[in-house]
Amino acid sequence: MSSKLLVTLVGSATSRLAASSLRANNPTHRIPTTRLFPARFSSTSTDAATPPPTSTTSDATSTDESSSDLKTGIVKSFFFRKQFGIIREANPPNPDEPLEYFIHCNDILRYDTSSSSSDQEVKYVPLLKIGQSVEFKVAPPDDGKKLSKAYDLTLKGGEKVAPFSSKYFERFERSQKARFGDEVFEIMSTSSDQHEMESKIVAAFERVRERIESKKRDVDIAKKLVEESD
Repeated sequence: MSSKLLVTLVGSATSRLAASSLRANNPTHRIPTTRLFPARFSSTSTDAATPPPTSTTSDATSTDESSSDLKTGIVKSFFFRKQFGIIREANPPNPDEPLEYFIHCNDILRYDTSSSSSDQEVKYVPLLKIGQSVEFKVAPPDDGKKLSKAYDLTLKGGEKVAPFSSKYFERFERSQKARFGDEVFEIMSTSSDQHEMESKIVAAFERVRERIESKKRDVDIAKKLVEESD
């Protein structure tokens, strides 16, 4: 196969992806109501929830009983893909011995996305940022763990954590386009038949386009729910 033909194929597929992206971001473009993917999803298509490992923090503490009292703290770390992090108490009894708590995304209070007029229920991982001020309750650590657990966590003042960060969709879209480029390279490197190569490139393009459009719907639905709850 000539290099000119390869360039033409990749250029055509990339142009179609760019045009599809423009339609997805155009507020006047009506997205079909047909569901392309199941509503349940993680933060990205490749992100699988990973069971959190046992913490090895040296200043770990535990409590014997659950506490219904609200504590305030600062987000020390949060791993989006692993869906857990560490909260440091803002005003510990002993400033020289800071208290830290384990937080899993399932213990973060979130917006209810099941009441949407859409037939989709948006699943999302609340994103905590390092340095954010939060409020939470405390429960004993799980078996084999050292850190006590934070639960019913909100931002300071009781505000729930937003479903998606402001730049989440833009980052997701860029990552999917880069993934498409990798797939095309792999297809062109391994395909010996022209028809087979063309079919695989088109199929890869359609998968990326559908993921982008599906994620755009999820973000728009979540944004509307947040606005309605305020």
